Amino acid sequence: EKLGYIKSLGVNAIWFSPFYKSGGKDLSYDVIDHRDVNRLFGTKEDLDELLTMMEEQGMYAILSFIPNHTSCKSEWFQKSLKGDPEYKDYYVWKNKTNNWISTTDQTAWEKVDDSYYLHHFLPEMPDLNLKNENVRNELKSIMRYWLCKPAVYGLHLSGVNLLIEDYDDPDIIHSDVNLTLSLLEEWKKVAHENAHEDRLRRLLILEMVNSNHISDWNCEFLNSTFGTAVLPFTFGVTLADDDIVSKGDVLGFKIRRFIHSLPDSIWPNWQIDNTNIIGLNEVHGRVSFYMNKVSMIMAMLLPGSVILYYGDEIGMINNDLITFDETEDPYALPPYADATNYKSKSRDSSRSPMQWSNTKYAGFTNGSKEPWLPVNHNYPSTNVEDQMNSGSNNLRLYHQLLSLRCARDFYEGDVYFPYQGHNTFSFIRKIKESDKAYLIVVLLGFKYHEVDFTIIFPDFPREGTIKIVTHERTNGYKVGDVVDLSKLCLKNYIGMVIEIDFGESKALEKMERKKM
Repeated sequence: EKLGYIKSLGVNAIWFSPFYKSGGKDLSYDVIDHRDVNRLFGTKEDLDELLTMMEEQGMYAILSFIPNHTSCKSEWFQKSLKGDPEYKDYYVWKNKTNNWISTTDQTAWEKVDDSYYLHHFLPEMPDLNLKNENVRNELKSIMRYWLCKPAVYGLHLSGVNLLIEDYDDPDIIHSDVNLTLSLLEEWKKVAHENAHEDRLRRLLILEMVNSNHISDWNCEFLNSTFGTAVLPFTFGVTLADDDIVSKGDVLGFKIRRFIHSLPDSIWPNWQIDNTNIIGLNEVHGRVSFYMNKVSMIMAMLLPGSVILYYGDEIGMINNDLITFDETEDPYALPPYADATNYKSKSRDSSRSPMQWSNTKYAGFTNGSKEPWLPVNHNYPSTNVEDQMNSGSNNLRLYHQLLSLRCARDFYEGDVYFPYQGHNTFSFIRKIKESDKAYLIVVLLGFKYHEVDFTIIFPDFPREGTIKIVTHERTNGYKVGDVVDLSKLCLKNYIGMVIEIDFGESKALEKMERKKM
């Protein structure tokens, strides 16, 4: 029933979190059956109905594919546990352990009798042995099952740098690069097979756990793709706290490093928030109230695809009032945390229910039953219904950016980086055929800051016209104002899109540039 609203956001694909039958640990990432649906969410028939509706509306589905592990309750693991010859080698079993540490900050090995099995994540999520050809064939069969479904356009491959381990280092887990690349090639061929059947290219999203840039070996794989679109998954624009020191410098470095690390044939992607994100200061969750608008401007106008996390468009923030007793994240519960430190480990604050209206439980449920996590306390003022019916707000800004994003400068233009300061970042989008360009400037703080672009580049355009600006009432600017680029005054987390004309100026020739 919400597809119409989602489509109104310009969204053409929905990326689903895992919905498979699971053991109930960590948002269904502990899969029991890759072909079945968790009854908490509905039935297989419900899913088929949704996918069919999406196909009818011209929308695509991207499904989370979890190849690294299963649930300890899965049939495969139970048979492996009992020593079934066919399944014994489906998982990574060793008679002796090493010093590897899991994401729980405890040993990555779980003892069963006289043997140990490997788990990168929770002990309830044993790692599959992806060197086993039978396991690889099982996973390829699962990929084919889902890629044949209506509207299913691609798969998100979770944790690709954890799939196959190199055992040479007993202290740190390293990926076996060559074997992992070989495995990814196999999966790419499966996606390519389906692309031939309906002439629709398939998308593979490669997620690197604990990595916010594209590694050399990932680039090697990206460069070799053909017939299948491959999107490297990065934590791109992520700011989860207002107290980051020199964040303009840090953010500018992150963005430029990511863009320049990509092969020319690979399209970047950006996101503001994520269910598993760790921000620049290792705080989990969504950006702050103040950062949402400037982050949205950057994500929407930098070159690449935008991955919206639900509620980004209305400025949803972390629900920091979730108590220890209300916590669901297993990493924030015993034995990994207690009531004194759970907030530093919990991802629940970014997972609170979508805020649809100002009614009970924010319209997420019909009001007869509490949702799985408490609704954020700000839902009466931050919700879809009210923002659709009011003037200046996050949703309005989002639609302004969506319209501007349709200009050729943003889907074909190169990106230039003229200036970044202690808490200021800027970039330019421009196509070669035009003297006109768009200058995007954001201030990542409250403190007053003045920028003179003509000091850095003497023949930089002296003035420009504001097309989009945040916080008009507090910043003193409005759309249509002509501003002096030799004295651009910034304050209060302002974000600006300024149309400029370079004419005969040679300033762009001296700037850092990424050709798109």
